[in-house]
Formats: sequence, C-alpha cells, structure tokens
Amino acid sequence: MKVPAFDERDLGLGHVHRIDLAPSAGRTESDVTWLHMCIKHAETATYLVDVEHLDKFIADAMLREETRSRILAHDDGVMVLLKAMRQGEGFRPEDMISLRVWIDAERVITTREADVDPILDLREQLAQRKGPSTSAGFLADLIDAHLAEVGRTVDTLEKAIDGLDAHRLTDKNHGEKACGELASCSLTIAGLLRHLSPQRVVLERLATLSYPFVADRHRVRWGEALDTLLLLLESLQSLSERIAIVSAQARRMQDRHQARLSQLLSVVAGAFLPTTFVTGLLGMNVAGIPLADHPLAFASVALACVVFATVTLYCLGRRRWWHS
Repeated sequence: MKVPAFDERDLGLGHVHRIDLAPSAGRTESDVTWLHMCIKHAETATYLVDVEHLDKFIADAMLREETRSRILAHDDGVMVLLKAMRQGEGFRPEDMISLRVWIDAERVITTREADVDPILDLREQLAQRKGPSTSAGFLADLIDAHLAEVGRTVDTLEKAIDGLDAHRLTDKNHGEKACGELASCSLTIAGLLRHLSPQRVVLERLATLSYPFVADRHRVRWGEALDTLLLLLESLQSLSERIAIVSAQARRMQDRHQARLSQLLSVVAGAFLPTTFVTGLLGMNVAGIPLADHPLAFASVALACVVFATVTLYCLGRRRWWHS
C-alpha cells in the first residue's frame, strides 16, 4: 500500500522534508540524512546553495523542470537525473517524471515535481526503520525499485500484445477496439524507450564510480541494474517489432480483401455491361425499334438479359476470376 505524499509538516519549512536513513548494524542512529524538496517552492533554490552548499551548477540542474536522464560527478558527490513512473489515475506509464538525486557521504538530496512511486516506497521503508543506511545504498534501492516498476509494466505490455493478432485487428466486430489497444501499446513502448534509453549511460557511469562512500557492493548492484535495464530495453524493442509485424500483416489482409471486393465489383459490372447496352438501344424513343408493338417484347428482352448475365457470372465463377 502506498503511503501518502510528503507532508509539508515533516520539517516545518514547507519546502524541505528531512528523514534519517535506517541506522547501520550496531547503531541506533543514522549518520546519513535524506532531504526531499519540491522544485515549485521558490525557497528551494536558495536552500540548496546557501544552506546545503551545493555547487550552483548542480543546484540549477536539480531544479530544472525538463530534464534528460544523465549523471554529473562532482568532487565530493554525484548527481543522478532519471525518469521514473508515476502510477495512478490519469497517468500513463510513459508519462515519466524527472527524479533528481544528489548523494555524498552524509546526505541524500532529492528534488521533485511530484512524488514518484519509488520515492514513496523508500519513505515507507524508512518510516519503519528499514531500508538503506547509506547514500549509495539509497540510490541503489531507488534504481532497483524504479526498474522493478518498469519491469511490471513491460510484463503487462507483453500480455496485451500476446492477445493481439492480424485476424483480430481485421475482425469487423472487434477490430476497432483491438486497433485502439495496439495504438496504446505502441505509444507506451515508444515513450518508455525514449525515457529509458539514456539511463543506460547513467548506470554504466555509476558502475565505475570511485568515491569513499561508494562500496564495491554498490557498484555490483548498479552493474546488475544495468543488465536489467538492457533486458528491458531489448524486450521493449522486441515488442515494438512484433507490433510492426502484426500491423503489416493486418494491412496486407485488408489490402487483399479490398482487392477481391474491387475485382468482384468489376466482374459484376462487366457482366451487366452488354445487357445495359441492349436495354439502352431499345430504350431510344425513335421509330423502327424492333418488337415495339409486340405484347411480350418487354418480358422477352428482360428474360434474355437475366439469362445472359447469369450465364456470364457462372462462367466467370467457374474460372475463379474473383476468388484468386
């Protein structure tokens, strides 16, 4: 169950919320503090520079609204910018929100536009005195939670696409709904690929970080996270290719159906063309039209036209001209 979003009473400043990380083994208090801030507060920029003494370049990156996943290494710490999912009503998986994290030996600083699920998960753990006890461990847990959520979304997409095929897309009763589902899956996959692809470079850099507060186990975890991300990207690319194949097959089926329909209409029109010509001649209002005064003239001509058209269609059907 998700805990509520951060309460502005957490620290009393409104724009800063302070939580201690879980104490390490053998200790009752943690040496590392987590500061969580909202970029929409005007005081956040001043607090980062004047109180937390972050480099102004780092502080500006932590406050930028439109960000691309990247990593910025500094002398005493590292900042990681990621895109993470925000699940809930009105949000689609591809509507990822920027997640900005600064870690050093004594602090974790995160800034937000809105709280994403991995942040809320970690807050719930820390409220129970569980979870990470170091800043590097915090970042590793955060990335693991983020990728786990993406993995669940990819599994959902795979199940949805497994239920779609070319026959269902062209079905006259369910085709419109199936096409809508396929389009929705395509948009989600494209959005995930756009946001997740830059994170490969981030994790590659993290796996090679060399800071006193980063242990080998953290680099190993980031290396494992990189493998997980690569598998997710491969799965998304595979799903995108499957959608393209199914869509192309459905288009070919529709094209063949349209071609057969057009051919059938052409054959029927051709079969009735001679009879149309005859009736057009007999319909001229001029003297000398044969059988004009004969009482059975109309019935005879109509019957002859029907017989001629029927025989023509039968012969064309035997040759399978509109079944090929």
